[in-house]
Amino acid sequence: MKGSYARSVAIMSAVALFYALGCASSPPTRFYLLSPVTGPEKPTNADERCISVGLLPVKIPEYLARQGIVTRVTPHEVSIGVLHKWAEPLEQNIARVLTQDLSTRLCTESVVLFPWKKAMSIDYSLQVEIIRMDGTLGKDAVLEAAWSIFKGGDPQRLLFRKSHFEVPTKGPGYEAFVGAQNGALDELSREIAEALKKLPK
Repeated sequence: MKGSYARSVAIMSAVALFYALGCASSPPTRFYLLSPVTGPEKPTNADERCISVGLLPVKIPEYLARQGIVTRVTPHEVSIGVLHKWAEPLEQNIARVLTQDLSTRLCTESVVLFPWKKAMSIDYSLQVEIIRMDGTLGKDAVLEAAWSIFKGGDPQRLLFRKSHFEVPTKGPGYEAFVGAQNGALDELSREIAEALKKLPK
């Protein structure tokens, strides 16, 4: 009886050691964020009108509504990162970066996220829908978006465009891939900013 008990204890100890070693050797999960542009890019034209912009909730497709970073394996197959994840919901990260980028690139009184206060006067509201945001590790990041600019809080649409960007990665891993996605989002914010500057005063 004592021998059976001793063998059971030995087996349980071996199993516990196996799991402990397995957990110790597992690679850690890494978390990533998209970041706004750095450096002053405020327009220097003294005649340029300063505006206020409200960003409506950013829409993303269902396949991107997850924590794991999505990459493309083939035109019809995607891979979801198990150990490489977004640090916050992707649509929130995109919205935060866009507001900061537009604030940097425009002469703005404010760029605010929805919902904004009723008393706040908004010159233009912006709606962004991400159609595709993936790409291939070690090759390029792809961003497709449809976006609209509205007059103030009215449903009157002043402009509608679709944008497509492909940015080469600068390395084989996820960090380089997220950096390329950041570059694509940077290009999108630049395109939106230029469109806002050209709207009728």
